[in-house]
Amino acid sequence: VLYARAAYGFVARMGYFDSLASGARIFSLQKAYFDLADHPDVASHRRSFLDMMQLRPEDLICDMWMAGAMCPVVAMARDHDMQWLVVAIRGTLSFKDILTDMACKSVPFLEGQAHEGFVVATERLVKELRAKLPDEVARY
Repeated sequence: VLYARAAYGFVARMGYFDSLASGARIFSLQKAYFDLADHPDVASHRRSFLDMMQLRPEDLICDMWMAGAMCPVVAMARDHDMQWLVVAIRGTLSFKDILTDMACKSVPFLEGQAHEGFVVATERLVKELRAKLPDEVARY
């Protein structure tokens, strides 16, 4: 659960998910003057993620903080205490994320069916991380 929250980076670090009211502000008029999904810079998200998870910068394997349609925000890190490689994927926060949500046709995936937007996003994510995972697994 901690990594799921930390995947929201600066937004979570500033406490915008601490209550329903503060979370609702993210999707309200505040978006008109400062969009918390798109305006904080990568360094702010990265610092927030590392701080919330109490990780060192060298433990962050890769991160992508600017979402696109079918391209989620993600951070991959080494958690030495748990001896895990963690891939944390942010849920819906931006209008671009909503486009992924709206691609909701059921499509074949593995041995069943899945949400088309999630399938496309997952395939892109796996392609991006596939090159990094074998080396990291070998190190651990």
